[in-house]
Amino acid sequence: GERVIAVFSDPDCPFCRRLESELDKLDNVTLYTFLYPLEGLHPEAKGKAVAVWCAKEDLAPGVN
Repeated sequence: GERVIAVFSDPDCPFCRRLESELDKLDNVTLYTFLYPLEGLHPEAKGKAVAVWCAKEDLAPGVN
């Protein structure tokens, strides 16, 4: 898309999920999501982020 947005997101954050669902409604936008686990608030978030970072398969087929 012509517009570019970078989002820093905690995998366990309900507010991040809410923002991402709103961003999905936008058109003509390129969205980059960077995982930023907040261990103090969400102790399991780091493990989830590491699992995504280290995944061997494409977790979002069709997205380049």
